[in-house]
Amino acid sequence: MQTTGKDYVPPIMGEGVNPVKIPVKIFFLLDKSGSMAHGNRMASLNDAIPVTIKALEPLLEGNPDLEINIKVISFCDKVNFYITGSEGKDLKDFNWIPMTPEGGETHTATAIEKLCEQLSPENMPEIRGRSPVCILISDGYCTEDLAKYDAAIQRLDSIPWGKKAARMVISIGKDVDEVSLKKFVNDRGRYINCEDASTLVEHVKTGTTFLTQKSIIGHDPNKLAGS
Repeated sequence: MQTTGKDYVPPIMGEGVNPVKIPVKIFFLLDKSGSMAHGNRMASLNDAIPVTIKALEPLLEGNPDLEINIKVISFCDKVNFYITGSEGKDLKDFNWIPMTPEGGETHTATAIEKLCEQLSPENMPEIRGRSPVCILISDGYCTEDLAKYDAAIQRLDSIPWGKKAARMVISIGKDVDEVSLKKFVNDRGRYINCEDASTLVEHVKTGTTFLTQKSIIGHDPNKLAGS
């Protein structure tokens, strides 16, 4: 196959050339503590995730270099990857399994620490790429020590990909710790409170889709992460 010389004609995209995939990584940090059993909070969250995944699918059309990777971190008194594992799931392969509330505590700080591990240079060594999207959804207060929570936020703010990420919080109900939750949000994201859990589906869908679109449009291959 000729690749040089005066008669060489570069192939047209789609004719034997596979574009380099530049992913958008979406992280959902989801509260599954016992208080999420109140009213229709967990039911609304279980409706919101598949609706959001469906809304993201059209973004792949016309973007041959785009890949959307989903990771879910659930937290109560235990913090684990839910469904996706640490490698995440491609948007096209993502199938939601409804969560059930469990545990009496809300270990938000540990969940943010787990997010930091994922965004660390060891796990995301790329210095160029699309901004991650991080969505934290909770209905209450972190039951861990405030110093641990603040340390997790400081660590998130110190990581290049943590700074570059679009970080949004969607809180549920009136009895939430807005002061602490807003610390998670940066100038690329936003804070939304759903006093009525029935509005959660729309907020999760539109917020996640909007931030993902911004990540796609704002991608500059010559710009360093964190710059």
